[in-house]
Amino acid sequence: MKKGTTEWLEFANRDLEAARILLNSSYLANVVLFHSQQCIEKCLKAYLEENAIRIPKIHSNVGRTPEWKWALIKINILGPL
Repeated sequence: MKKGTTEWLEFANRDLEAARILLNSSYLANVVLFHSQQCIEKCLKAYLEENAIRIPKIHSNVGRTPEWKWALIKINILGPL
């Protein structure tokens, strides 16, 4: 496993652990959801890193298909546009 992949998975594990710790607090449900989403995103980035698919560094691209969508299409998660 590549070093970058391992690093992304470690970051994902930290988000997962944070979500687990906060899980029993209904007041912090939105924070649990945030850390859960972050965990999933970092797992996806680990997959992209391991498979040498460029990881986009920005969250939006005005006027064109975001690069992260092209990456998901490339690994056949979204299918064709």
